Amino acid sequence: MELLGFYDEPYQVAVHHPPKRRRSRPVVVQKAPVRPSLTADSRVSQLWETTEIDESALEWWKPHVVARRKLGGRSVRMSSVGWAAVACVVALSFAWYLIGRPAQMAEESRGVLRHEAATLVATLPNLESVATAVGNREPPDLSETTALVLDAESAARAVFGRAGSLEGMEREAGVGAAATVLEVTARVNRLIAYRLAAEGALIAPDLPSSPGESDLPAATEAVTAWRAEVETAVAELPPGVVPEHLHGLQVWLDGLDEWQARYVDGIRQEDAGAMQQALEELDGQLAGLHDDLLARLEEAGGELVAQLADARSAIEPLLGD
Repeated sequence: MELLGFYDEPYQVAVHHPPKRRRSRPVVVQKAPVRPSLTADSRVSQLWETTEIDESALEWWKPHVVARRKLGGRSVRMSSVGWAAVACVVALSFAWYLIGRPAQMAEESRGVLRHEAATLVATLPNLESVATAVGNREPPDLSETTALVLDAESAARAVFGRAGSLEGMEREAGVGAAATVLEVTARVNRLIAYRLAAEGALIAPDLPSSPGESDLPAATEAVTAWRAEVETAVAELPPGVVPEHLHGLQVWLDGLDEWQARYVDGIRQEDAGAMQQALEELDGQLAGLHDDLLARLEEAGGELVAQLADARSAIEPLLGD
């Protein structure tokens, strides 16, 4: 075929699947047009006859209900207005609560402060008696004294914490009075502890008063052991509680070398009079130191009573009528 001038074009064969039939309901069925008529009636009938509607296609149709408010009625429901009004009332009430709450809390704190201040004032007489008795000849009862001091300290801490949350006069008066009472209780505790420790160091030793009761080595060992105990006790005393008395103790300790020499010489020489004189001199020194201790404590107790009087004057305005 190519020799004759004919060329065969290569061709491709395409295979297409037939389109799938879509499932849909026919809505309009058209028929072949009919020859038009010249009359008006025939034209209307022709149009009517050429277009037919399948009744089954309208089975799915239902009427759409339109809300009445969309047909020109009210655009805002009364319930929405009511909820908006309720929200405004709640917001205003909450704002009023936030504004008035600080003042209410302050008034409640003042009421609690008055009660706690009255409790603190009620503990001051017992604390004054403790401060006065710290320098008495008879030592104070440690358990009773501790209980009274703890009561005053607890009441003062309550007033201090409550007054710290307030402003103005209540804060200044409450904090100042409570701080004064706490200072007094702390100093009372230190004074009592100092007295107990110092009196333990001022106990006269049990030493032989005549040469026949002990020999020289045993007596020397007893004196040395007693001095070591006293020096240890004095070294453990706090320096800032009763500084004048502590200074007197240290001066007395420095003079014990001379006293010990005279006492040991009396033993060596079998001089009972010298030994007795040395022991009596030691007892006098210890008694003088103890009397000085009580005098210092009595003076400190008077200062504490004056401080408590100032605290009472400062806290009385908080008690009200």
